[in-house]
Amino acid sequence: MSISFSLLVEIKMARIVLLGAGHAQLYVLKHFAECRNKKLFNEHDFTLISPSSVQYYSGMLPGVIAGHYALGDCQIDVSVWAERAGAVFIQDTVIHLDADNKCIQMLSGIALHYDFLSICTGSETDLSDFNGGSSVLIPFKPIESFLHSWSRCIASPPKSIAVLGGGAGGFELVCAIQACLQQHSIETQVKWVVGNRGLLSDFPKGLQKKAASLVSRLNIQIIQDRATVKQNKPLLNKSGHVLDAEVIVVATGPSSPKWLQCSGLQLSSGYIVVDEYHRSLSHSSIVAAGDVCHRNAAHWKRSGVYAVRAGPYLAKNLEAMLLNQSLQPYLPQKRALYLLSCGRKGALASWGRGYWHASWLWKLKSWIDRAYIRSFR
Repeated sequence: MSISFSLLVEIKMARIVLLGAGHAQLYVLKHFAECRNKKLFNEHDFTLISPSSVQYYSGMLPGVIAGHYALGDCQIDVSVWAERAGAVFIQDTVIHLDADNKCIQMLSGIALHYDFLSICTGSETDLSDFNGGSSVLIPFKPIESFLHSWSRCIASPPKSIAVLGGGAGGFELVCAIQACLQQHSIETQVKWVVGNRGLLSDFPKGLQKKAASLVSRLNIQIIQDRATVKQNKPLLNKSGHVLDAEVIVVATGPSSPKWLQCSGLQLSSGYIVVDEYHRSLSHSSIVAAGDVCHRNAAHWKRSGVYAVRAGPYLAKNLEAMLLNQSLQPYLPQKRALYLLSCGRKGALASWGRGYWHASWLWKLKSWIDRAYIRSFR
């Protein structure tokens, strides 16, 4: 059920609010769609708030950029899932959360009160080092804005592009960008600024070397340095040289949403601190998962792999909170399989200290990603 802003003034209270439609939240919608069929809850007890009616599956976006998928292949219509769950869908953006008074303030000016709140809004791109500058900045998140900016970039190609961020996202992105440019026969110089820690620093040394070799073969320049904007110029910190790039794509990792800072929630580096049930440590009526939260767990990481795994637990615990039942802990696995696309149809795999590179790994990754999308169609 979707409603227009003209009716929003009538909404004063919702039993449960789903804030954001991230990977874990999709499982919540799917679970409550099943609960609706079982008639466990009343109609329209739930409200979903998201700035877009479409959710993009980030795992397939490098493949979209590289030309392996159409954009529609990685889209999930969250408004459809809201309707299936019997939820009111509000296309709006949160600007303030008052956790003590259980109230959400939205960009449209509407204040919405709740009994229970599930937060899965994801994170933002950290742009703290880039205030001003003559280069065109394209943050990887929000994804919808990035896709529009990238389309304009392809329509009017720059002479040089720099991708900032040495993590898995930066690696997949720089490889996909080069694959896209080559597919369109665009001669643009591509640079990968990986930061002071080097490329893929959280992965095995052997995988790092293999990734460096693959990137070099793609004619991408690797720069182990950190870039910031000083005196209106993008500079490399170690050398002090100007980073020569007309377009800078920023994939330096997540930054917590600014509206959390004055929410009253217990935070760690700006992220919501949650327990093993993914319940807020300071406000027991709030659960959170994905990039927006922080867990003091040995094997937990802020990545899509763990967000997806947390989804079913988030859904079941939200139901348990509503029914005043016991919650189930989510125990992150000690190891996770990471599959990194390499621009062309090949992929790197990491499992613990082991790593592999093969074209069949891309087929495996594609099969997993498409299966995920199919589960929400």
